[in-house]
Amino acid sequence: MKESERQAIIRRRNKTIEVLGIDNSFEGSDPIIYHYTNFEAAKKILGNASLRFGDPTNFEDKRDMDVGLITFDADKATYLKHTLRTMPEIPYERLLKISNHFDIYPRLFKEEAQKLLNEQKSKVGVICFTEENDNEYLWDKYGEGEKGVCIGIRVSGLEGFFMSKVKYSPAMLKVNFFDEEVEAYIHWALVKSTKFDKEKEIRVFCFDVQNICDSNRCIPLKKNSVDAVYFGQYMPESNQEELVKILKQKNYPDSLRLLKMVGNPEDYGYLNPNKLFF
Repeated sequence: MKESERQAIIRRRNKTIEVLGIDNSFEGSDPIIYHYTNFEAAKKILGNASLRFGDPTNFEDKRDMDVGLITFDADKATYLKHTLRTMPEIPYERLLKISNHFDIYPRLFKEEAQKLLNEQKSKVGVICFTEENDNEYLWDKYGEGEKGVCIGIRVSGLEGFFMSKVKYSPAMLKVNFFDEEVEAYIHWALVKSTKFDKEKEIRVFCFDVQNICDSNRCIPLKKNSVDAVYFGQYMPESNQEELVKILKQKNYPDSLRLLKMVGNPEDYGYLNPNKLFF
């Protein structure tokens, strides 16, 4: 792909995010974003200094990044316009051949596009972060019932990967693939049901897992990008000690903050976490 084409796609991507009303200004200030996980997964992340990109085909919400979020209906004129937009240097003879085939097998083009998107989905990896380290819903659901871990990582440690906040919508926002394929991809990747809006999710994407990640879908985690590790308020002392030992053995920087969540005994939520010595 030419650099001019890549930049054009980025501009369209950013415009779509703007239209969706997603504010990604957080990226410019190198903030800390948070990943909730259980004790065993935290041992792997911190012990191996690696982050694993999840497989969208295994998402809990089956509508999340589902091909059904994109429509593939198109008449011949729309499809040929799409072909010229994506292959501007296509020879006239080949374009004419496509036109003739569309007259005979119109459904074939829809099926091929759906197949292409499903194949693309298998190449995509997603790591889910959030804006908050004190989200009770996330501590309970992903932080092993408050016995797990929340890891704070600086955005600069994920440089080179596309990231964005999620758009929560009460209704499915469908976009036609043949009208605007870049816009369709963005809707597919970033729009979720409002029933998940408590998560305040920030997604980090890898669009070529096979070539960028290792065989376990992992990338190296820059140790100096790990700002803090929060232990759930109900984490057993032995598990906490094991994680601290791993952090010391793996030579994480002295600047790393270790904190223990403290529940508010008089209300919902948390008090200021207790700072632990590292």
